[in-house]
Amino acid sequence: MHYYIGTNKGSDGDGIYQVTLADGKLTGLKKLVDLIKPSWLHLDKARGLLFATETYGNKTDPDKSGSVCSLKIKDAALELISKQPSAGPHPCYLWSTQTHVMTANYGNGSVAHFSIADDGSLSDRQVFQHQGTSVDAKRQKGPHAHQIIADGSNTFAYSCDLGADKIFIYQVHETGLKSHGDYAIKVPGGGPRHMVFHPSKPYAYVVYEMTGVLEVMRWDAVSGALSHVGLLELPGEATSDLRWAGQYLYAGLRSNNQIAIIDCFHEAEPQLVETVAVGGRPRGFSVSDDGHAFLCGNEKEDRLELFERNSKNGLIGKRLDSVEILAPVCVCSAALGHQAAVHGIK
Repeated sequence: MHYYIGTNKGSDGDGIYQVTLADGKLTGLKKLVDLIKPSWLHLDKARGLLFATETYGNKTDPDKSGSVCSLKIKDAALELISKQPSAGPHPCYLWSTQTHVMTANYGNGSVAHFSIADDGSLSDRQVFQHQGTSVDAKRQKGPHAHQIIADGSNTFAYSCDLGADKIFIYQVHETGLKSHGDYAIKVPGGGPRHMVFHPSKPYAYVVYEMTGVLEVMRWDAVSGALSHVGLLELPGEATSDLRWAGQYLYAGLRSNNQIAIIDCFHEAEPQLVETVAVGGRPRGFSVSDDGHAFLCGNEKEDRLELFERNSKNGLIGKRLDSVEILAPVCVCSAALGHQAAVHGIK
């Protein structure tokens, strides 16, 4: 099993790496391509493409502060096809549909949408600027888009905005996106970071970065609307990624260097199973393709850690192995036939 690793160091070591997981070991670490802080990766398995963000030092010019890259997967190599300005500083998430790729720009609170040509090149950029503030005077003086994803049918797209305390909703059309309202999170000051859909039920879950809360929402697949159901407090703040595996959700808690394991068997009332210490600042992670291992990128320790995972109860076990990588912040399966997490009812 092969995995792509995105980094966020801002040094000569930056780039996209590949590592192989076999027999409880991480082997064959190699850099595939040089990119500047490729902190988010998204695999388009239908086209054989990998999309990546880049972050530059310029924070004032939206066309010189970040980019979205498309790369062709060729055997064990990556070939850069196209690179387009992301329209804002710190692009931090990517999502693709049949014909387009979308990114969220944390720095200025915008989302951008690009057409994907048959050869994988990107064009026809469309930009939406979020508006809004919230109760935290330091971190919520303006919008900070942290994510954009589409539902399983690619009918609606949702962008979590930490600064506005909202999830902005868009209709997805062949020609681009169209604004379709928003959803204000239940507890102001939470700062929504990442959202996922239940694989088969009409529910969605969003994790608050600033307060460590998971909000459960009911999702209407016809109207695209979200409505509040409940809250689950997590034992930590500075949350990072949110990932599905079977009936379990995994949330990174950077304030105490742990992963929270959440059982969603009762989809409207998820339960915290336990938290597991995984090392320094867990930002990006993934359950292995076979469900028996858990890979975690520890940004501050410059290490990718490998743990056992019980596929029946979702628990993370002992550490099996680790490799040194500069600020690993995104872990992405390289299996073109694999779908690690289904977002929304199909």
